[in-house]
Amino acid sequence: MILTEWESKLGVAEASFEDAVTQIIAYHTPERKKRIATIAALIDSFVSLTGNTPDSNQLNRLSNYILKEELSDPDVYKIAHNEYPFLSEWQMKLRHDRETGLKAVEETGADGRNYRKPTKRRRSHFELMHQ
Repeated sequence: MILTEWESKLGVAEASFEDAVTQIIAYHTPERKKRIATIAALIDSFVSLTGNTPDSNQLNRLSNYILKEELSDPDVYKIAHNEYPFLSEWQMKLRHDRETGLKAVEETGADGRNYRKPTKRRRSHFELMHQ
């Protein structure tokens, strides 16, 4: 398929945008406001140059870079300590793994006794042979 001139310019712009994103992330700007201003300028220049929005993967990388303090916060009690907390992917997976299903709560009484419907034990072949 033969690329038109516009499509080839768009491909070059997207490749240079990806390189610029990599450079911005590698610079490690400590202040969030400066990171936001730099990223906003980069996105605005890309949109004014191409008329399109940047690739969603690159926007995801930039948003993770803006929120790097929250995403890298290892505090176990992040939900209780922060006013508007959110969890990274690994923290959400860990929280999900630690949660208990409602089935255990339904079958256990307030006195701690198990009120599950009793089931018979299956007898082994040896037990069945010697009845």
